Amino acid sequence: MRARLEKRIALILLLLGAGLRLRAFFSGRGLWGDEAHLALAVIKTPFVKLSEALYNLQAAPLGFLYLSKAMVIQLGQSEPILRLFPLLTGLFLLGVAYGVAKEVRLPVLAGLFFLLLLAIHPTLVYYSSEFKPYGSDAFFAFLLLYLALRVHRLDTFLSFSFFFIISSISLFFSFPAVFVFGGLIGGLLISRYRQKRSVMRFGIASLGVLFLFLAIKVYHLDHIRHASILTDFWANSYPPLSISATAIKFWFFWPFQFLSNPGDFLFKGLWALLFLCGSYFLWKENREHAGLLLLPFVAAIGAAILHLYPFQARLALYLLPFFLFVAAVGAQGLYRLLREKGRFLSIVLIVLILFDPVQSAVRRFVTPHQPDNLKPVMEYVAAARQNSDRIYVYYGAASTAEYYALQLPALQGLQFGHEHRQDIRAYEPEIDSLFNQPGRTWMVFTHAYTAHEMNERDFIVMLAEKRAKRLDYFHAFAGADGYLFESAGQP
Repeated sequence: MRARLEKRIALILLLLGAGLRLRAFFSGRGLWGDEAHLALAVIKTPFVKLSEALYNLQAAPLGFLYLSKAMVIQLGQSEPILRLFPLLTGLFLLGVAYGVAKEVRLPVLAGLFFLLLLAIHPTLVYYSSEFKPYGSDAFFAFLLLYLALRVHRLDTFLSFSFFFIISSISLFFSFPAVFVFGGLIGGLLISRYRQKRSVMRFGIASLGVLFLFLAIKVYHLDHIRHASILTDFWANSYPPLSISATAIKFWFFWPFQFLSNPGDFLFKGLWALLFLCGSYFLWKENREHAGLLLLPFVAAIGAAILHLYPFQARLALYLLPFFLFVAAVGAQGLYRLLREKGRFLSIVLIVLILFDPVQSAVRRFVTPHQPDNLKPVMEYVAAARQNSDRIYVYYGAASTAEYYALQLPALQGLQFGHEHRQDIRAYEPEIDSLFNQPGRTWMVFTHAYTAHEMNERDFIVMLAEKRAKRLDYFHAFAGADGYLFESAGQP
């Protein structure tokens, strides 16, 4: 009877997670800049050239690119089609999480708590409807953990073969899968170090997967290094190897960056404590399981130290399910310890843990996250544009506007602005050229750059208002704006 109730509660939590992800998917959110960059790369790059340097200097796993391109060719290039694979992997992650909890044989409270955290975590929900591989990274990472746990429990040729086959496939769909694989292999080898046959089996198969990874790297990953924008953007995320006050400060605060992003935790100290306690309880209960859950973190940190892959922000999202699992174990252990000293303290602990993720889930269900949603602005401009109207696109909105120009014929003939962050006055001749001739000009903005308390959108609009009369303004979501000006031309 109790087991049936536990399964029903678990099913409710899984359905809750699926509902939150479907709500985000069907919210009608337009593509934002990063998504539009990758979408244009997939749409404009021929199928046979997806393994080469991509349009807009984008980078994504080969499997993700090929599958996305095939879906675009067969089903179209709308936002739901582009985001379908991330949605499916986000939903599948929920099922895999249930399987992992069963394999580890978590206590009931810890297992249900883990499923709740995974179901409602805002970052995991958001990336299940974003056209980027970060959400699918989390799915493949946790799928490999589930299969490794089965290898550990069954120790059969079939479970072993299936683990390595799926590991090989995952390398095509996820860059960080190789680091997760390395950590899991380390855990399996440690647990089998006395069984020579198993060690040899793991060693041979690991060499095969490593060879496959090297082939992918030579053929595809080196193109990423040529994308200087990407490498420069993440350069400061790698830990310094020197001994200095700056380096010590970096190493101290580095783990807490994970708690901020992708963790999005309000009480970071509490979650750090939960993770440490969970690691201890797991190690005390089952060292093999602890190794499989914790060694991927060691591999990820090692990759960051070697400057192979950043351990920061959305690129580290693949480790978030691992973190939530360990933290759930820690929460259950602390709950039991506090309950022995009084019910009040244990209730306070649960409230502190659940307050932020629950309120965030409710808030985003009511009002889904809409970062730099330019879609309503572009639709408004397309509907109101007259034949002779010009459309100026701020450089931060270029890829998004270009994507929607493919969907809306009325948006043809866009005029793209240039970046002048180092010399903001350089925008003046650019705006002068727009209004030297009489007529109407639309100005579209999103992802506007701000420095020294000066927002580039505000500055450019100020320049436009000195040269022309504002006729219209449209704003639907934060960070996305459209203006209509009419000028008499150069006097």
